[in-house]
Amino acid sequence: MATNISYANVCNDLYEKNKVRWDKNQNLQLCYNALKGDPDAQFDLAGWYKLEENDANEALNWALKSAEQGCAKSQFVTGLLYYDINGSEPNWFKAFEWIEKSANNGLPHAQAMLGFMYQHGQAVAQNKIKAKQLYEAAIEQQNEDGYNYLGKMYESGDGIPIDKQKAQLLFAQEKIARVLTIINNNNYPCQQNEISH
Repeated sequence: MATNISYANVCNDLYEKNKVRWDKNQNLQLCYNALKGDPDAQFDLAGWYKLEENDANEALNWALKSAEQGCAKSQFVTGLLYYDINGSEPNWFKAFEWIEKSANNGLPHAQAMLGFMYQHGQAVAQNKIKAKQLYEAAIEQQNEDGYNYLGKMYESGDGIPIDKQKAQLLFAQEKIARVLTIINNNNYPCQQNEISH
């Protein structure tokens, strides 16, 4: 029972500090679930700290708790936070470790980012062939960054033969994938008259 009281105290304190921006019932439940070890709630709380509080350290704390439980999206976010943490030196080696775990779990954004790290030799020996393979894996899941990074490799001949036509095709596919992602994430209705003005 004391554990529930400490959950309530931590979450209520967090609510009092942020009540102007919090939906009390939803965010308190999220906080309780995160403190109880729910990896999805921990991921959401990490996002809240990063986006709403601009607190990269607290965001990293919650993302890491979730990532350690095997949550691929949290592994990726943990890697990104190590890669570019506000006000601190980036730790590319820890970033690589977590992004690689996420990529191995099949997250296409992580595959594209890991490819970028291989392409540019960040925390790992530069390997353009491995980068290309990772971009292709991300592309199999319609990842915009995979299309873009591989297109740039073909455009400049970075580790592969220059192929401007293939590059342009990849850039076009990247734009299509980006638009589809935006539309799917915003749940636009199919009928024009369903959109409120």
